[in-house]
This record gives sequence, C-alpha cells and structure tokens, in this order.
Amino acid sequence: MTVKENSPAPEYSILLYGIGNPARGDDALGTGLERYVAHQRFPGVDTECNYQLNVEDALTISRYDIVVFADATHSDIEGARLSRLQPSAGLSFTTHAMAPSHVLSLCRELYRRSPAAYVLEMQGWEWELGSDLTPRARENLAAACRICDRLFRDPSPQTFAQLAQLS
Repeated sequence: MTVKENSPAPEYSILLYGIGNPARGDDALGTGLERYVAHQRFPGVDTECNYQLNVEDALTISRYDIVVFADATHSDIEGARLSRLQPSAGLSFTTHAMAPSHVLSLCRELYRRSPAAYVLEMQGWEWELGSDLTPRARENLAAACRICDRLFRDPSPQTFAQLAQLS
C-alpha cells in the first residue's frame, strides 16, 4: 500500500479481491479490475487476486474493515453492479472453490471478524480458454473502474451504501 507523504492515514482498511482466470476470456474481468485498482494506488486499499476463493481467504479478509469481491457473472446486468454481501446461512463448501458469502461466513466463525463486504459484478459472455475480453466485457470493466474510482477516493460506509443502491 502506498500512502503519499503528509497525507492522513486511511480511516478504513480495504481489500479489493479480483476473482477469475485471465486465460478464459471474460472470466478475466475480476482480475482485470484488480490490476486497475492496484495501479491506482488508492490509500488504504490493498488488492489480491486468484482464479477462485479458497478457505485460506477467510484469514486474508479478516484483516480488513471493508472487502470488495470483483468477479465476472453470467447474469444480465448493465455495466457493473455493486451489491452488499451477507455471510451465508449455512457453511457448506468444498475445499476446491468457495462463494464470497461462504468465505465471509468462515471469517466470522474462525476469526470473529465480519468486515463489511460487497460484490462488484461485471457481465461476461465468452469463457473459452485462450480468448480475450469481449468488447462488451471491456465496457463493463470500464464501468467497474468508474465505480472503484468513486468508492476508493471517498472510502466511507456511506459511499459504499450509496453506490450499492445506485448500481
């Protein structure tokens, strides 16, 4: 994390976690957003990325006040959508891949921490190995970048709640 000299310490610790496989077309949306946010070096914002979420990620997210999971979706949405995430009611998972709500639930159970969590979804269309982002997916990635610019320039619970209602 980079903080400019003489700037106040960030009030909230934030993690943007990009999910997806960069070699599978539009599945790279989450990791593409992670690269963008990492390049911007917003104070107080760290980034991580992986092909999928795992049990170990519960420890990772336990260290933050706010977590944003960024991922591609098959759902029909316009641009990008930010939604508040709640821990899953049941803790059923495999050791191979987990849903963000399961990681959040595991974080609460193991570490007694419940960071404010959000999912930033971007619609994708092509998932073939070796394909690039489709033009429409690139537009959705740009929309998600604009949301992150607003979120991380004024990282307050109010900003997150407002943008989650708008998208």
